[in-house]
Amino acid sequence: MSGDYMVHTLAYDARVRAVAITSRNVVEEFRKRHDLSPLATAAIGRVASAALMLSAWASENERITIIFEGDGPIGRIVVEAKPDHTVRGYVGNPKVDLPLKDDGKLDVGRAIGKGTLYIVRDIGLKNPFTGQVNIVSGEVAKDLAYYFTVSEQIPSAVSLGVLVGRNGVVEAGGYIIQIFGGQLEEWEIDEIEGKIKDSPAVTELLKSGMRPEDILKNLLGEHLMEMYRYDVGFKCDCDRERAFNALRLLPIHDLKELLKEGKAEVTCKWCGAVYIFEKKDIESIILEREGD
Repeated sequence: MSGDYMVHTLAYDARVRAVAITSRNVVEEFRKRHDLSPLATAAIGRVASAALMLSAWASENERITIIFEGDGPIGRIVVEAKPDHTVRGYVGNPKVDLPLKDDGKLDVGRAIGKGTLYIVRDIGLKNPFTGQVNIVSGEVAKDLAYYFTVSEQIPSAVSLGVLVGRNGVVEAGGYIIQIFGGQLEEWEIDEIEGKIKDSPAVTELLKSGMRPEDILKNLLGEHLMEMYRYDVGFKCDCDRERAFNALRLLPIHDLKELLKEGKAEVTCKWCGAVYIFEKKDIESIILEREGD
């Protein structure tokens, strides 16, 4: 694993659940594998951190995919989190670049634009469950909070952040707090909202040395119950055999063109891994197809 991890817990007599994550190494892995611009790194890093946190609450075999289908210049953002708390994903335009916002921050909202947010929950049945809402800001955290509240009827607070420096990702992480299993008293809601409002940005908290468990203690204090920790990381399940099977799906004409070139390259869109196949590999596919 990468050294990144998350913690999740219950609070307020199990009427609140919460999770927090530090994900700098995971987001840096995205940046390096896909050769991402700082803006693309920030965007997919926020989505990846959220997907990993959702995996803390997922069922044993559940895969969670978050998709931002916006009309902004970054194109589509797709991130999949697996039951082992690993993640992979891609963006449509890895080199997207826009002027900074007035506050000097990367303009993720403009990069994503307007459109639809999808969350797909796949537990291995024929038809995965898919929920969707309109993208309300494009800043990711606000959109996810809106999704949970509207689509899943769970009042939620979401904070996500990625700090990108000259040489890569400096900090990345976030937290999700949800009210479930019973209503909170008005004073309890005010207490949580007040602490969230007074809390610095999550990247500032991490940069100051706070860990995920410290962040939750800071927000939920004495109401916290037992915490559970999970290591998280970047992992793709592509391999040479799957890449070869993808090559076999090409039309025979395209295969013969590749044969003239003497080799074929298959790139995994999820992780950027490149698989190279020699002339003999292409010939074997052509012979197989022509023999059918």
